[in-house]
Amino acid sequence: MKIGIYANLERDIDGGAARTLATLLIKRGHEVLLSRNLACLNLHSPLLDKSELASASDAIVVLGGDGTVLRIAKECAAHRTLIIAINFGHMGFLSEIEKMDELDVVFEQIEKGDFYTEKRGILEVSFQGKSYKALNEVVLARGRSTKLIRFSVIVNGNTLNNYSADGIIVSTPTGSTAYSLSAGGPVVAPELNAMIITPICPHSLNSRSYIIADDSKITIELKKSDGETNLNIDGDDVITLQAGDTINVKRSGLDALFIRLKKYNYYRKLLAKMNTLN
Repeated sequence: MKIGIYANLERDIDGGAARTLATLLIKRGHEVLLSRNLACLNLHSPLLDKSELASASDAIVVLGGDGTVLRIAKECAAHRTLIIAINFGHMGFLSEIEKMDELDVVFEQIEKGDFYTEKRGILEVSFQGKSYKALNEVVLARGRSTKLIRFSVIVNGNTLNNYSADGIIVSTPTGSTAYSLSAGGPVVAPELNAMIITPICPHSLNSRSYIIADDSKITIELKKSDGETNLNIDGDDVITLQAGDTINVKRSGLDALFIRLKKYNYYRKLLAKMNTLN
């Protein structure tokens, strides 16, 4: 197999784990490709940017936390490249591997085909002719101003609600354990075809999260913003919005494909990760 390695060097200090992984994969007969930031390893493997790495690899091993996975997952989805996540972060909801000493056993199973592929849906966000992708969530939120923003949420042409709030989150089931959860949203099993709409600190006692079908089309109309209002995609601010702006959110045709070993249990992982928050 052609296996790419994408690592967060703030988590994998000096690339020690990436080097161990590359050495193991080469020893097992795989062709190894590296993200450009791993030039420090001084290995005789091609150095590629994210899109090139995803396009050239059969699978990519990600070393980092969930944020690192988010940065490469959409590129992988575009090329249907498999993802194997090794947790070097705090939560690691998306990870398959927690310990480096599991690597030999894990790749022996993968080489035998003793795994299954888990699909995680991706959202498409449209604004003024530009398109963005989100594996976790789309967030419309006030910036430095302490004043609430006002906006409407429209689903399939029908007004769902008019809000005065700090913002709104539209998440996938994958993102239901991220910002949406912190804002009081529900945990939604990843196999469900759904989107979750969660207001952020709404100025109303009857504003709750909604779970809707993922073939719905969501429109968010910004009515009033006294300060800056940001459009944030998977944790990154991509644009500042003004009153009168409209964004559209729908399910894209892409899926992030995660390799799962047969021992993987979403609910056991969820319980373990949630307990670390207590």
